[in-house]
Amino acid sequence: MKAINARATAVAVSGHPPGVNQRLHWQARRRLYRPFVDAVGWQAKAFGLTQPLERARVVVTFSHRSRRYVGDVDNLYARAKPLVDALKGIAIVDDSPAHLELDVRQELGRERSVRVEVWPAQAPSALGRRQEPACRAGGDHVVDAAATSSM
Repeated sequence: MKAINARATAVAVSGHPPGVNQRLHWQARRRLYRPFVDAVGWQAKAFGLTQPLERARVVVTFSHRSRRYVGDVDNLYARAKPLVDALKGIAIVDDSPAHLELDVRQELGRERSVRVEVWPAQAPSALGRRQEPACRAGGDHVVDAAATSSM
């Protein structure tokens, strides 16, 4: 087993990709997503990974200039999907639950931007207990299914 660097690699892109509530034709949506997907893909190639991570934790953070633009959590996950897809084969093996832990957050900042962080993650069998998916609502709290089942 080879050692994995425990540092996060981050990609930052100015602006936000279109949301699912914007009623766009699929070609128009793809045209608006394309610059974001290309920027994430090219910056991920610059990470210098010799091979994609078998198991990774990806944190996508959307920065907003004001609280007025803070979005719904479910819409943020949908907005982050093309960005995560851009990492497949470059930084992560696959975006299935067996290979990926995805966390989407939002914060207030100076400009509208998206930051994608890729962290190496441990395999669930190495943790000693069954991994349950965590429910993350806007980065405010985490509900662990294992902790709530004992209540």
